[in-house]
Order: sequence, then structure tokens, then C-alpha cells
Amino acid sequence: MPFPARRGATHVSLARNERRRSRIARKRFWYLLLGGAHRVSWLWMWPIYGWCRQLGGRHEIHTPAQIGCGFRVIHCSLACGVSPCAVIGQNLYLTGGNFIGGRRLHMKPGDIQLGDNVELGLCSLLIGPLNVGDRARIGAGATVVKDVPAGATVVGAPVRILCAEVGE
Repeated sequence: MPFPARRGATHVSLARNERRRSRIARKRFWYLLLGGAHRVSWLWMWPIYGWCRQLGGRHEIHTPAQIGCGFRVIHCSLACGVSPCAVIGQNLYLTGGNFIGGRRLHMKPGDIQLGDNVELGLCSLLIGPLNVGDRARIGAGATVVKDVPAGATVVGAPVRILCAEVGE
């Protein structure tokens, strides 16, 4: 009788099969494009392929998320994730590696709200439900699990307010 599979072994084998299928698809694409010369094409095509890969990124921005105009992702080779329950104002500035999501399984749209002109530093996490005010700046590597007032600059994990905007 064969031994039972290790826990998580199917996930590893599925990922391995996915990489294999992707590699085969790439080889087929180049064969159809270049014919027999595809075997040596990597010598002169790898810089172009590497450059194009950086443009793609691996973002997961769900369509139910309500995102205002002016949404920008800098360093798009780093993955970004936006939850379907996020409501985001105008001019959100992501610097890459950001995640805007929730702690609870059943979150409603609007549980995560970001104001206008919000800037997220590199690899910062917003784990809701939470509200982030207008003109807030979140530092690199910050883990936000509570509300951020308007105009505040926050850093750290867990987040602390570095400086706040004085009343208007």
C-alpha cells in the first residue's frame, strides 16, 4: 500500500506542473515565431524577455473594488493586491508590493476605505476593516490594522503616527 501524500504535496506538484506548462508554452511560442532558430534565440532575446517581464507584474486587483481615477503603481514588477471590499479615493499611489485586504472572511464592500491622495510605501500592508484619511502617507513596510487620520504619516509594524497634519 503506498504511503499517503504529505500535507501540501499536491500544492507543490501543482505549482511544478504550472511552471512546466508555462515553459512549454514559451518554447512553443518561440518555435512558431522563429522556426528552427528558436534554439539559439535565447542568446539575443533574453534581455528583451527580461525587460518585458518587469512590465507585467503579478497584480491582483479585484474588479468589485471601487477605485477612483489617478490610480498609480510604481515598481510594477512587485505584486500588489487590492481586496474586492476596498473603496479607494482618487490619486492612490502604490509603490509596489502593497496589499490592501481584510482580516475577516466575510467583509462587505466599504469595510476598507482609503481617502484621496493617499501614498503607500514599498511593501506596506493595510489589513482591514479600516479607514485611511485624505493625504495620508504610509511608510515602507508598515502594517496598518487601525484607522489612520487625514494628513498623517505613519510608519512601523504595528503602525504608529510619526506626524499628523495640524488642523485646517
